[in-house]
Amino acid sequence: MYELFLTYWFSWILFIIIVFFMKKSKLRTMLTVWLLIVLITFPMYVTFMDLQISIVFVLLLCGAIIFYVREKITIYRLIVTFTISVGYTGILIWETVAPVWFFMPSFFMIAILLVFINSMMTKHLYEQIASVLVGVLFGHVLYDLLLIGYSLHNVIGNNAYIVICLTVLLLIVIHAMKEMYKKCIYFLQERML
Repeated sequence: MYELFLTYWFSWILFIIIVFFMKKSKLRTMLTVWLLIVLITFPMYVTFMDLQISIVFVLLLCGAIIFYVREKITIYRLIVTFTISVGYTGILIWETVAPVWFFMPSFFMIAILLVFINSMMTKHLYEQIASVLVGVLFGHVLYDLLLIGYSLHNVIGNNAYIVICLTVLLLIVIHAMKEMYKKCIYFLQERML
């Protein structure tokens, strides 16, 4: 139950960051509207051939693909996204098979691992966010299809949103800390000279 509260809390933190800390642009407006629509449709599911599909998951997938295509697509970015997708699926399978190994809530560990892997592979914030969004969403589709194939699951996209929110927040915090560090170094160098 607390995952639901954390999901809403992380979503509103992302909303505050987008509205108050991004420069006014079409991207900010699109992200704000997208996030508010996601928050409105969060508890809704559509039933299709005995499968429940989360509307939030479909909205996130569409928006993530649009956000991913806005940047230049290279073979390297596709490999990074594929690596994140397969890694996310592997971690979810590992959690299903051996949940004892997770000593803290799994969404925290998964988010930290995704941030670590993504930070090593890409440098720019928007590329990191786009790769994480698309990688996690397609990884979750792969995981859900594997479970559906074994008749263990009939809901597509129910737990990916909290991992996405937390991962994006961690990426933004790390980026802000890097920028603050650069400004502090620049300020100290100006004072020394």
